[in-house]
Amino acid sequence: SMQIACDEQNSGMITIIGLDESFIIKLCEDVTENTEHLASIANYIFPKAFVISASKAGLELVREKAVKLGALSVKNVPVSGGFHSSFMSSAVPKLQKALEKIDVKQPSIPVYCNVTGQPYTNPEEIKKYLAEQVVKPVYWEQCVRHMIATQGETEFIEVGPGK
Repeated sequence: SMQIACDEQNSGMITIIGLDESFIIKLCEDVTENTEHLASIANYIFPKAFVISASKAGLELVREKAVKLGALSVKNVPVSGGFHSSFMSSAVPKLQKALEKIDVKQPSIPVYCNVTGQPYTNPEEIKKYLAEQVVKPVYWEQCVRHMIATQGETEFIEVGPGK
């Protein structure tokens, strides 16, 4: 269903590094309010690092504004759509329906929710937020800050495809 949402929308993602959150919020608001193009924060990566979802044309406006504001880096994210934003809203009902059929257990270790930046508290909450994370920003920075503050974590290892 997320691929169908991607096919329905001409959207993508861009990473911006080096601007404060207030500038990013204002930049997205300006693009959304002053053009027919939606732009929103899709991922809070670390201080002064964000991923933005926008229409393809909106991405170019975001890029131009970010460069003018003095961003250190502005790069396209090689994905097929504007994930973690309203561009994926058509995928939510199908995902919710699929999640209804799954028996989710209480995690035995802390499992963090991208939507809240906090650990999940119960299985129903997991189902709810798994569906919501398709259209909501990823609060990765907030997840890491919470792990440091509450669990004393100081070392993080990233795993996955890529370099």
